[in-house]
Amino acid sequence: PCTATMAESTSSDILTAVDELHSAGKEKEARDQLKAELAAGRESAEIYWRLARECRGLANRCPDSEEQRKALIYEAFESAKKGLAAEPDNWSCHKWMGILLDLTGRFEGTKKRIENSFLVKEHFTKALDKKPDDAVVLHCLGVWCYEVANLSWLQRNMAAAFFAKPPTSTYEEALEYLLRAEKASPNFYASNLNYIGKAYYQLKKLPEAKEFFQKTINHEADGHDDREAKKEAASLMKKC
Repeated sequence: PCTATMAESTSSDILTAVDELHSAGKEKEARDQLKAELAAGRESAEIYWRLARECRGLANRCPDSEEQRKALIYEAFESAKKGLAAEPDNWSCHKWMGILLDLTGRFEGTKKRIENSFLVKEHFTKALDKKPDDAVVLHCLGVWCYEVANLSWLQRNMAAAFFAKPPTSTYEEALEYLLRAEKASPNFYASNLNYIGKAYYQLKKLPEAKEFFQKTINHEADGHDDREAKKEAASLMKKC
């Protein structure tokens, strides 16, 4: 557990410097600085959620190595857990816990991801309660709704084995969150554009779907997530 004294020992200047490194795309330098703070005994929720963020960012930049990406995701997950244990009401810790609980579930398979589903949504909802205009949280809730709405018959039966009342959502609900994310931070993430296109596609609104698939393809970013989103958008565009 992190004490108040520990939390206060990391100066706001260091956190600001880390955030500036992150904004400049220097996740490795930011991660190294945060680890140096932890090595010096300066632990806090603010350190831990930022470390989770940098590890997640580095994982997204891994070009080909699935094992390296997986190791970074699990390192991020452990940091998010420690941050939440240190400060259970920290909205950023809930945000990153939700993100990483879902990402680790993807590595562990559909069964685990479904098993985690309510807890993932709970973390995102708590984060959104504290900061209702955060584009990343809105995107994550949109993806959660889309994936739940898109569950196959087999997956729904699997979900029924875990919960008396399995998770439910609709493509309309997913689209609402995704559009709110886009409004909060236009063009911030290729994956958000792609999911908007996918939600419109499922709703049979093909002109709108095609528009957002094209926006996805035109997006300038080039991380692992972006490449996957562009590949899927290009494939779905052919069906519009």
